[in-house]
Amino acid sequence: MKALVFALGLLAASPPFAMAEEPIKWVVSTIGRSQIEIPSLFAEGKVEPLYEFSVGLTFTPKNYPGAQFRQYEGSGTITPFEYIARMLVDSNEDYEDQKADYERNHPGDKVTYTFDEPTIGAVSGSHAYGSINYYGMCRKLDADNIICFDITWKKKDRAIFKPIAERIARSFDKDK
Repeated sequence: MKALVFALGLLAASPPFAMAEEPIKWVVSTIGRSQIEIPSLFAEGKVEPLYEFSVGLTFTPKNYPGAQFRQYEGSGTITPFEYIARMLVDSNEDYEDQKADYERNHPGDKVTYTFDEPTIGAVSGSHAYGSINYYGMCRKLDADNIICFDITWKKKDRAIFKPIAERIARSFDKDK
């Protein structure tokens, strides 16, 4: 009985059990003609201009240095899928010609999903033998302009960033 009272006393004196992390806060990010919801953890981190094939911003969260979100607008007559594939998978201009050989040419990389329609395209997969995951989507605004986003994260953070990528994709799809 003394042991039970002692144990209950220790329990009462100990700090409360850890609370679950607070829910993710979302903010609206506007780049050019693209307006989508992103987690505030990206907006509150390091923000830098993006000039690789496009004009936009790169967001890197403070607490997840292996993660990155990019929102950008580009121009060209290629399809949205070709554009996002160049940004995330391979900058080779002949991506369509080598798509079937991609995994053979890049043994540490794997494309797990592609979506290719005339006005929207998406791709997901992993780099570096699965240690980095990615997802990206582009949409054609008009004959010469495309808006895109992509997100990359470390495999160990998949439980956090996969649902984030899914929600960003839904927000991007609403931004028409």
